[in-house]
Amino acid sequence: MKSHKLVGTGPLKVLLFPGLLGTRDSFDDMLKYADKDAFQYAAGEYRGYGQSRAEPGLMTLREIVLDAVRTLSLIHISEP
Repeated sequence: MKSHKLVGTGPLKVLLFPGLLGTRDSFDDMLKYADKDAFQYAAGEYRGYGQSRAEPGLMTLREIVLDAVRTLSLIHISEP
């Protein structure tokens, strides 16, 4: 999930996944009302969708999980 959007600057992190055929922009309306001081939201896109359309891969659940883990490390989320 190389294509993601960060919104907010808070210390609490939230990783958002769109529904089937959704993109990172699917959350724009919701994020207008989000608490951006308490949370930082990372809205990602699956391979083959949106800005990740050209991302090579098999588009499997395994790849989604691996991409999500990489995104978590990019926004500095680790295990408690």
